[in-house]
Amino acid sequence: MKTVLAVLGAPSLSLCVCVCALAEATAPGAWPPAEAARFAEEVDRIVKNHTVRSSIPPVVTPIAPSLADFLLDHPDLSSAVVRKHRIAPYRIEMRGPSQSDVDDGAGISGLVTLAEKRPDRRVYLAEGVYANRVFPGVRAAAAIIMKTKPVERPGCPPGIRTEFDVYVTVRNPLLSSVVKALRPFLRKTISRKFSKAILVAHNTAMLLAKDPEGMTKELLAYPQLSAEARAVAQRELGRLKDLPASCLTPP
Repeated sequence: MKTVLAVLGAPSLSLCVCVCALAEATAPGAWPPAEAARFAEEVDRIVKNHTVRSSIPPVVTPIAPSLADFLLDHPDLSSAVVRKHRIAPYRIEMRGPSQSDVDDGAGISGLVTLAEKRPDRRVYLAEGVYANRVFPGVRAAAAIIMKTKPVERPGCPPGIRTEFDVYVTVRNPLLSSVVKALRPFLRKTISRKFSKAILVAHNTAMLLAKDPEGMTKELLAYPQLSAEARAVAQRELGRLKDLPASCLTPP
């Protein structure tokens, strides 16, 4: 059973996706109508035919929704931060504003695609490969539905509350049957493993809350930010310096 847990946890852990778009989005999640429709169909297919479904408990982050949105739009930045601070060994490289190559440092590689973006909802499509000595190339598809909403805090700007529903489909029919049989034992494992990867932006935000000045310098020094993204980062991060420490404490 341990082998099955590791195999299923791996693709969901990394948010690896192999959905290659025919037309690139010009802004995060802003796909042409045909591509948006194709992604929606794939999400529906995974949700209806999932091997395992798991929900990640809500997390509340003490930063403004607009700053959280910026971090989510730049997963390569957040991965560099959590790797430097030894929170997680992930490496993420942007292919465009809505797609990223992912390597979790433990045999998982793939591509993550932001299929849909709304003010209170993001949908990610994933299909990843996990390689180990027992299963040299296990593939699994995932649809990750993320919901956010502002959290009002007396005397402070709103924070943000985030929750996830994760639907995973194992591509190998035999392994999928085994996983379904063990489903009650897998939900917590998937949530725990998956949350470590999907919450890189949350981890970065918590580091910002602990050390706004130091982390602001670190984030602005990230060399892969475009001039436009750096300007947005300066504006959003600049708002932290005037906040009292109590406003940067998780509710």
